[in-house]
Amino acid sequence: MVFERKSQIRSENLNRTQTYASSLTSVAWFLGIIAFIGSMLLAFYLFSPEDSDKIFGFTSLLEGFFSLAGLCLIDPLFDKPFRIKPKRFKPINTEKFLFPLAVNLGGLLLVQIMFQFPLTVKTWQKCLAIWFAGISEEFFFRGFLLQLFINISKGSGFKQYNLGFANPFDKEKQVSIISFSLFDLLGLVVSIIAFTFLHFNYYGNPIMLGIVACSGAILGITYLKYQNLTANIIAHLFLNFIVTIQVFYLLNF
Repeated sequence: MVFERKSQIRSENLNRTQTYASSLTSVAWFLGIIAFIGSMLLAFYLFSPEDSDKIFGFTSLLEGFFSLAGLCLIDPLFDKPFRIKPKRFKPINTEKFLFPLAVNLGGLLLVQIMFQFPLTVKTWQKCLAIWFAGISEEFFFRGFLLQLFINISKGSGFKQYNLGFANPFDKEKQVSIISFSLFDLLGLVVSIIAFTFLHFNYYGNPIMLGIVACSGAILGITYLKYQNLTANIIAHLFLNFIVTIQVFYLLNF
């Protein structure tokens, strides 16, 4: 009886721990906190009279709120309570992390190669703002906004469509590329438009807006397929890091 009681207590504790486990990985949560604090500090700095380009200050302020919104709202989307620091994070599954990371990076780098339109980043503060922006945008546009549409679609029982092709080795089976509902597609389109609209510093520059829209489509489709926010964050951060460092070096050295 004592053994059974202890086993029951362990099972209840495990279930309670799993219930209160965050839907965020420790990596995503940590980067989100850094992006929020960093964006807010940079916003105040870039709003200073010494900086002639106030648009970066306003953008950093928005990005800070985006990362905060993601940190506060993503867990409730999965029926998990919001905690400033979750007691237990979602573990990173290496197999489910590396492939969407590679797909994201490959697609984003291909877009950059195709367009070949450089940024004009002359200060390290603006480099940091762009790095933090990549994290914040994934938290809000994919982790919250697109995930909201995905959850509503699942809960409402919308018809799912499967995009794939016939298996060349077994014609009776089909290789699935991605499954989605029309409501999922609506969420994807909304997230792409909102993501592109945010980059108002590129208004009047159709090439840069095209890069942003294509990048948003790649990040959105990959998230719709794998729903791996950590992979999206790392890919977006890595791309912004590579592009800004390259441009910063060319403009300053």
